[in-house]
Amino acid sequence: MAGVYSQLLTVQDRPARVWRGGSGKPLVLLHGEMGDASAHWRWCWSALADAYTVYAPDLPGMGGMTAALPEPGIPGFVEWTFALLDALELRELALVGNSFGATLARYAAAEQPARTRQLVMIGGGQLYVSSGAARALSLLVTGGLGGHSAVTPQTLDKAIADKALLTPEFVAEARRGLTAFGTFSQELGRAAGPRTVPVPACPMLIIWGTQDRLAPVKSTQALVKELPKAALRLIENSGRMPQMERTGEFLTAVRDFLRV
Repeated sequence: MAGVYSQLLTVQDRPARVWRGGSGKPLVLLHGEMGDASAHWRWCWSALADAYTVYAPDLPGMGGMTAALPEPGIPGFVEWTFALLDALELRELALVGNSFGATLARYAAAEQPARTRQLVMIGGGQLYVSSGAARALSLLVTGGLGGHSAVTPQTLDKAIADKALLTPEFVAEARRGLTAFGTFSQELGRAAGPRTVPVPACPMLIIWGTQDRLAPVKSTQALVKELPKAALRLIENSGRMPQMERTGEFLTAVRDFLRV
């Protein structure tokens, strides 16, 4: 399988880290709130890099080398994402996002439709459209895990179906990301998000683990209603991170979709 390596660059005059590797059309992976890019994608990025040029950035404040945003709301994350893509000189790409990263990918795809060829949303993609809804959804996305002290084996148990993966190392990674994500959640609670409903024009795939107890599979009903053109793929015996829990099935779903 293709190798993936870490690259440091400057985005919006602040340091940032992106993992990259492979060859072919660009595929950008946006991670969720439980850890950084490596925690989410190391399970599958080398396999994806066999057919695509993979880029997996650490989101601001959620990786040891990527600086936090001064205003960590949805608009700030979207602007940072576009600045990253500009720094990498990426003009046409496929976006894949997990949990909060899925919501970020949805906003980015809708805002710059000419740039996004395809969109995959894994265990996320819900909207942040008002201060009240934003806070409720941020709690849904984190399962109430807004701070380091709230991350317990019991709460992570709701997110991950395969308990063998809840190693001390993974729990430590998850806590680092969730601590930073707590700042984002507080920002959502203070300020209203975009009032418009972003509906990307590109082909879309929603992937959901049937054992996700932070956002149960029934929550996909509202997402599919918002995005009626999106295809839905359920992965059995998986929670919030099927790319880690059921890597083979996840890769099959993504490859089948991207080949269309």
